[in-house]
This record gives sequence, structure tokens and C-alpha cells, in this order.
Amino acid sequence: MNHKALIEEKLEKALKKAGYEVDSRSIVLEQPKQENFGDIATPVAMNLAKIAKKAPRLVAEEIVQNFEPDASVVEKIEIAGPGFINFYLAPLLLQQTIHDVLKQGAEFGKSEFGGGEKIQFEFVSANPTGPLNVVSARAASVGDVLANIYRTTGFDIKKEYYVNDAGRQIRLLGESLNARFLTEIGQETPIPEDGYHGDYLRDLARQMAESDAESLKSLPETERIPLFSEKALSYMLDQHRQSMHEFGVDFDVWFHESELRKNEEHLKVLQRLEQSGHTCEKDGAIWFKSTDYGDEKDRVLVTSKGRPTYFLVDGFSPRKQIF
Repeated sequence: MNHKALIEEKLEKALKKAGYEVDSRSIVLEQPKQENFGDIATPVAMNLAKIAKKAPRLVAEEIVQNFEPDASVVEKIEIAGPGFINFYLAPLLLQQTIHDVLKQGAEFGKSEFGGGEKIQFEFVSANPTGPLNVVSARAASVGDVLANIYRTTGFDIKKEYYVNDAGRQIRLLGESLNARFLTEIGQETPIPEDGYHGDYLRDLARQMAESDAESLKSLPETERIPLFSEKALSYMLDQHRQSMHEFGVDFDVWFHESELRKNEEHLKVLQRLEQSGHTCEKDGAIWFKSTDYGDEKDRVLVTSKGRPTYFLVDGFSPRKQIF
């Protein structure tokens, strides 16, 4: 039994001795905001004062008087403010906690609190158009720690990396690789102005030029760009997986936005939003009425050209729910 449970048990006994019938679930134990107010505090006396028709401090005194002393658990008890009861834990108990941590190792802190409830954690999910960076590392650290905490406390966790592999950015990635490839085989070609100018595609372009230059060069551009988009995407995702693995973070699921679009999951979400009255039409586009929820402006879900926006496909993704 941990120290919090021990104090709760002794508090319950003290309350009964003092003549107060209190359900153990109503006993609140919390960590004081200031260290000089002890290690654990309870406002139970103030909560009982109205029922007892007594001053909170008087109720607190009755509880403390009936609290069974145990020097191995509580070194000192004080009444503070309007009736808080502050407990100062015994040094030996705190030292024992360190011993328990070392003894239990990776098992320390494990519980079945979550009861197997399923939760999906989707984090990092950096665009596959470039290498991961320090912001990705921060997201990976926070997301992985949270997921591991929930898993340790009995939740059924899935860690997902959502791959934004559809739309204009992936086409531009293919065009950028195409320019690098053509330059490698002696046909100097500028990267599109809004393409990806980093050096990270050069290695891939060089590999392709060395292994399959003639067949790739002979392809019509209408075929070569989609092929290069696919190759660049696969190359960048391999880099992301390796970087995350070396960082100590491995995902259970790598879900592709293209799969979501293929199965038209986003259109099912759009239909639900329309049926529930959360959308409106304006300037030929379909908008989500986000101002109803405090947003500064409504957001476009489908453009006037009939194209689903990032806001619809990513923000309302059905993958980003409990799985």
C-alpha cells in the first residue's frame, strides 16, 4: 500500500472515531502548492464544517486528535489556514519509496487503472517532403512519453504517424526530384520555385541516375513525375522511420492520407457535418462554421473547385479518434 492510501485509510478511521460518517471516495488528498505546507494536504474538515455546524478548524482539530499516529508514515501533522490538514511524511517512508523504485525497476508505477480503454496517440506526423528537425524531436518526446504513461497505467495504446502523402506538396516533391535527376544526368534543370530546394534529394537523384538513368529519362514527364513523387516519398519516409527509431520512438501504425482519400473517409465526415448543420456554402465553397465555436473565422472544407482542403482531410480525419 502506498503512502497516500495509508493516510487515506487512517483519515477514514479518524473521521469515524470523531463521529463523522464519510465515504472514502469523498476524502480528497492533494499536494500543497507550497513546500512549507507539508507533503500531502486535505480540505476534508472544511467540507464537513457545514454538515457538522462547527468552525472548520474545530473539525480539523477533532480529526487530528483521532488520527492514529504512525511515525513510520507521518512525521508531523499541522492545521493551517481556515482548516487544511497538512501531513509531513516520515523521511524513512520517502527513502523506502526510492528503494521500491530500484527494486521494481520497469514495473514501478504500473497499474490497471485504464481498464484496457483504447486510445490513439497521433504525433510528429511531419510532412514527408523533408528531413525531421528539432521540432519533430520535441513532439516525439512529448507524444511518446504520454503514450508510454497511458500504456503503463492500463490503457490499450496505439501510436500513429499520420503521413500527409496526397495533394500538391507531393507532386512538387516529385518535380523537385525530377529536376535533381535531370541535372545529375547532364540536363541542367531548375527546381520549381515553390518546390523543395534542400540538398536531401541529391543522394536519391544520384542513385537513380547511376542505376537506371536511360529508362527513367525515356519516360514521358506525365509518367516520370508521379513515379518520382512515389520514390521521393518512400525515400523520405524511410529517413523518418530511421530517425525516429534512433531517437527511441517506434510507431505502431504509419497511416497514409492517400488511403483515407481512396476510401473517401473524409467525405463521410463531410456528410456528417452537413447533416448536423455545421457547414454552409459561400463563394462556391463549403465552409465549416467554426465561428460557432469561438474561432475568429469560418474554415473552408471544400474549395470552389471541389477540392477537399487540408483542414477537412487532416483536421477532421477519422483516424485521429479513439481507434
